[in-house]
Amino acid sequence: MKSRWIPCGPFINESERLATERLVAKLRGQTQSWMLLSNLRHSASTHRLSDEIDLLALLATGVLVIEIKHWDKDYLRQQAWVVENEAERINDKAKRIKGKLAALDPGFVAPRLLLTRGEVRYHPKNRPKIHGVPVFGLGEWSELFGLDQSVKLNTTQIEQIAHRLEPKTKLVLADTELRRFAQFTDLQRLAEDEGPFHRCYRGTHPTRRDKVILHLYDLSASTEPEPLNQAQREFAVIQHWQKSPYVPSLLDSFQEAEGYPGELYYFSLVDAGAVTLAKRAEDSSWSFAERLTFALETLRALQAFHEPAEHEPRLTHRNIHPWSLRVRHNNRPLFTDFRLGRLEGAATISPRQIDFGERAPFVAPEVITTGLAAATRQSDVYSVCRTLATLFAEDSPDSRAVLDWLEQGRCEDLGARAHLASLILGLEALQTPASPPAEIMDDDEDPQTLTPRQVEYWDEDTEVPFLDSTYKVLTRLGRGGIGQAFKVVEIDPEKNEKFGTYVAKAVSHQADGQATIRAYKHARSHSTHPHLSAIHAIAADWQPDRFVALLRWVDGQPLDELFGVLSLYAEEWETEVSETTDDARAECWAKIWLEQLCDALNAFHQVRLVHGDISPRNILVQKDQVGAAFE
Repeated sequence: MKSRWIPCGPFINESERLATERLVAKLRGQTQSWMLLSNLRHSASTHRLSDEIDLLALLATGVLVIEIKHWDKDYLRQQAWVVENEAERINDKAKRIKGKLAALDPGFVAPRLLLTRGEVRYHPKNRPKIHGVPVFGLGEWSELFGLDQSVKLNTTQIEQIAHRLEPKTKLVLADTELRRFAQFTDLQRLAEDEGPFHRCYRGTHPTRRDKVILHLYDLSASTEPEPLNQAQREFAVIQHWQKSPYVPSLLDSFQEAEGYPGELYYFSLVDAGAVTLAKRAEDSSWSFAERLTFALETLRALQAFHEPAEHEPRLTHRNIHPWSLRVRHNNRPLFTDFRLGRLEGAATISPRQIDFGERAPFVAPEVITTGLAAATRQSDVYSVCRTLATLFAEDSPDSRAVLDWLEQGRCEDLGARAHLASLILGLEALQTPASPPAEIMDDDEDPQTLTPRQVEYWDEDTEVPFLDSTYKVLTRLGRGGIGQAFKVVEIDPEKNEKFGTYVAKAVSHQADGQATIRAYKHARSHSTHPHLSAIHAIAADWQPDRFVALLRWVDGQPLDELFGVLSLYAEEWETEVSETTDDARAECWAKIWLEQLCDALNAFHQVRLVHGDISPRNILVQKDQVGAAFE
């Protein structure tokens, strides 16, 4: 007997994980041969959520395509049009699997819908079928698998079917974390999320390469009475305060995830790239005057949340600490992590229990004692003063004077705790002529006249002068051994007009920078090949915290993101080449790209130049072209 479960990818939600583990446990007591392939990707796209089969069952009684939904009978009745659409998707998946297995003649590939919410059971004569897809509850696992039906496949046939699908999947993943979702790739789990219900990821758009923060909510993992309202809280706060310079920019609105109605919701933010206060505080070059100016600006920003303009609801953040407060390139604060935030007039729907963990020292004592419902604006004052106090060491009279004022804002006694207005006046008084206020760059100031910001702290909207023009940073693309790369756009600061997008290179040290400039000068006239990223402009000399070169922007997806899934993308591109199978199409595209890349490098080699840094990360691919980015 051959029986096993093959995980082909990470579980998207808790409903899938719990249902699969329960079904595997039930099947292990059976004598028939079987294989279960979970989270099997069978098509991929850079423009939409990749199709995935929750569970593909290869049984002696046949092949089943099983879709797992955290729904109950009420959902089937109340959301009939959603259920019908999903049934059509399940049928389509079953047909695609049937097509892939046609040469093996597996018989009818049957679609199934498995509901996991509540105790769902049906009498066999009354079992609903949605567009031909029968519905089962989790307790009906034997009926789901049709174990009482006649044998159709032997062990050899099951093995052949699994082998036919296996090359598509990078099976038995050691890494079970989600790496792709919606249109985003290269997802990296962030530490500040809340477990399976609320997961946060830093990710990248596959072709634009913009950096994003993805907030993903799994309603099936929540035991709260109103999980959807709880999930919407952070988005509602950020959406309401989008005009504030102290709040991250929204990219995608709060919405259902395609293919997971009623189960998964998400929204995304532009990843500004601003460093946390905890990290910035470690920078010894961040002067006392700059720290004092930042502290003042933070108190003023919080005051704007607490006392907004007329007709605006007040905002209580309730989650301020050195990791949620960030420092922008212009020394302004950026508040993040609004998951506990509360707009005035909104119902309190926070989790019943919160483990503050390492954030506990920055939480007001009344919140620690009584719970989040006790949090007020004065609780925010406590948290922000405890957080800002980490910027100042008691090694100078100036620092001790700041700490004395902040101590009034973090008084344990709520009634004796200072208010923001008095704290702001106190810190303003410390900005004496002997300690002038550090500069904060306004949006309408000319960056040509200002001291360069450290390249390590460039983030979204940093304006950098270069060769009589001004460029605005859109996102940080990556770091190398000697420098960094940024996606930038040329702008007219006075008219706010945009002209073109480029890749900007910045090098940290003078000797490396001068060598890089010489290398770009050698290569520039030979970089016009259509499959190379042309060098647009080169600095005359190296300067600290300035660009050394600009390269033509190339839309495309890094080749290393296609490892193990190229055949899935090739299926989407099937009209472009004559091959009839996914593997043959993938091989055809690989050959086309290899030929184009070799032709581009040959243009270098003919003039005795070497690229020196060819890697899958530096090769950008589209359907019909390759771009090699210089490093």
